[in-house]
Amino acid sequence: MAERFPRRVFISYSRRDREWLDRLVAHLAPLVHDKRIEPWVDSGKIDYGDRYSDEIVRAIDTSRAAVLLVSPNFQSSSFIVENELPRLLTHAEAGELKLYWLLVSDCLLADRLAGVYQCANDTQGALDSLSSAEVNAVLVRLSRDLQHEANAGEEREVELSGASAPMIPEKFTNSLAMPFAPVPGTQVMFSKWLTRVQDYALFAAECAVARGDWRKASLKQGRDHPVVRVTWQEAAAFCSWLSQREGVRYRLPCDAEWTLALSCDGEPEVSFPWGMEWPPPPGSGNYAGDEAKGMGVLRIGGYRDGHPFTAPVGSYAPNRFGIFDLGGNVWEWCADACGPSSSRRMVRGASWRNSNPQELLGSARVMRNPMHGYDDTGFRCILEMAG
Repeated sequence: MAERFPRRVFISYSRRDREWLDRLVAHLAPLVHDKRIEPWVDSGKIDYGDRYSDEIVRAIDTSRAAVLLVSPNFQSSSFIVENELPRLLTHAEAGELKLYWLLVSDCLLADRLAGVYQCANDTQGALDSLSSAEVNAVLVRLSRDLQHEANAGEEREVELSGASAPMIPEKFTNSLAMPFAPVPGTQVMFSKWLTRVQDYALFAAECAVARGDWRKASLKQGRDHPVVRVTWQEAAAFCSWLSQREGVRYRLPCDAEWTLALSCDGEPEVSFPWGMEWPPPPGSGNYAGDEAKGMGVLRIGGYRDGHPFTAPVGSYAPNRFGIFDLGGNVWEWCADACGPSSSRRMVRGASWRNSNPQELLGSARVMRNPMHGYDDTGFRCILEMAG
């Protein structure tokens, strides 16, 4: 994970709104001069292409705050909407970046952002409808907010540098009754269960970032079933919420940690979670077996697991670390992006609707849009242990 600089502020804007960027930068000038903040702005000197994308990704991943200049020009920029904005929202919803936005000119994107993030000029109206004095007042207030966030970020860095992670016992169950197990070769504990509907419901009741899509799954879900239709951002936000609730650090597993937790009997590149044989022996996990007949999906002929859709967590035997459902039930969001310049995120583990042997291999990886939720995708938390 890239190191974040407490003073760095990423400014996202359309080049057609350059005049508004210049006005904002003029108000930030005293803070820049005093080294209180370090704005990062695409000046137009970087050529479009791979290098351009890499520079943007690196800037976003190392910023502590971001400012969006939202307008019809902003929402019509394919690069912003497909690359910058998803990555910024991902970091913001995971609690890694403070997001501010200015409504330069009325547009539909503002409706989406207003439901989650406070607009700096929400009571005054769009900047292009205000007097010069009113615009200045908005920009002064935003500048003060950015200075405050930079100061808070530096204080957090000092606190973290002098503090060690709390010690976690080898066997641990948290306040949501989620049991955790250590995984050899890592400094983390994995939740033995996928995050359940009942766990996510507590988060959704307290946090506006959780949309209602998880309640709209097209399949029957009980309280002890894995929650689905949760975006990557919402999964990361759940981990941040749980961290604040309990005073320890939860997060999504990275690809390498997930592979170690899987613990295939053979090499994961050529084996399944249950071993080398095909078809899977009875009780190997929740995949598309004979119960899926008539559902319009391919099936593993002769295989039955007792559930046409998701199964309650813990319905099948755990692996040797005591972790359930690393193969089957639902795909699991991982922390990893598809590549350095991609916003897509990785899922592992296959699901109730998969039957292709290539999808069931321990090495199977699928890339998905982090802003979408899926009926066959959920997530699992991991807990960082003291070093």
